[in-house]
Amino acid sequence: MGNKNYEAKLRASVTATYEASRGDARKPHAEGTLVLGLRPARLYSETMDRPWLIGSALILAAGLALWYVWQGWQLTELSSKVIASRLERDALLAQRDRLKLEVMRFWSLENIEKIAKERLGMKKIPPGTLKLPWIDDSR
Repeated sequence: MGNKNYEAKLRASVTATYEASRGDARKPHAEGTLVLGLRPARLYSETMDRPWLIGSALILAAGLALWYVWQGWQLTELSSKVIASRLERDALLAQRDRLKLEVMRFWSLENIEKIAKERLGMKKIPPGTLKLPWIDDSR
C-alpha cells in the first residue's frame, strides 16, 4: 500500500511540476519548491508497464533474423539450380553439335556414293555412256 501511495505522490508531483513549468518558470510549486521549467523525465515504472512492447520488439527481431537466414538459404538454393541448368544446357549444346556433324557426314556425297556401291551394288558410270532421250518442249 505504501508503494502505491508513494507512486501516486510522485506522479502528482511530476504532473504538477510539468503543469507549473508551462507557465512562469519561477512560480512556486504547491509544496513550496520552485519549478525550473524543465520537462519531467519518464518514470521507470511507466516504461516497464508495457512488457508487450519489449516482447513485440524481440519477436520482430527474431522474425527478421529468420527471414534473413531463409533468404540466404533461398539464394544458395537458386544459385545451385542455375549452375545445374547451365551445365545441362552446355551438355545439350555439345550433343546438338555432335548430331549436326553426324547428319552432315551422312549426307555427304562420299557417304552416299559409298552406300550406293556397298549396300545397293551400284557402279559408277563412265562419262558419255549414258544417253538420255531428247525431249522437245516446243510443242
